[in-house]
Amino acid sequence: MILSQIVLSDTLKVLSINPPRTFVECLTDPSTVIAICAILISIIGLWVSVKYSRATLNHTITHNKLSIEPFFEIYGNFETTSIKMIIKNVGFGTAIIKSMLFKNENKTYNVILDLINDKEIPFNEDVVVGSDLLRSGCEYIAKDGEIKICLIDSLDPNDKNSLIDIFKKTELVMEFETLYGERRNYTGYLC
Repeated sequence: MILSQIVLSDTLKVLSINPPRTFVECLTDPSTVIAICAILISIIGLWVSVKYSRATLNHTITHNKLSIEPFFEIYGNFETTSIKMIIKNVGFGTAIIKSMLFKNENKTYNVILDLINDKEIPFNEDVVVGSDLLRSGCEYIAKDGEIKICLIDSLDPNDKNSLIDIFKKTELVMEFETLYGERRNYTGYLC
């Protein structure tokens, strides 16, 4: 109670010594100008800080997404009478393969075996594996993981060369999902 009387009496003394001025006089007073400038500078500083923080956060999110992005390469091994085609994830993140299509001469095939049969290349069907893995739903390819596209053994050299020529004109279109749930497409030629 005594403290409030002291504070109130001091305030009243100050007001009686320095009576309130007009609005224009207050604005032209150097202490008022300095106070307004300080407020503006702090508001601008806060705005810059928020803007920079958002930019940094967006950059960090983009960096994190790209740092675990899958990246694919198609490898072919054309030894003596066999052909082995694989797709390998050489990126840092896991890919969830949603679909694979093989495009050749304006035709689209879901399974590479259908493409080979359509081109009438003779081979032993028991030795062809891969490419039908997506019939069950989806397939995961982790970092440095691979999926066999096809493995054909015991081919006649002429048939092997014909098949290599077909693969050179065949485009793989693969739809996959990253760990962040973003859908992407990969497109590449088999040879």
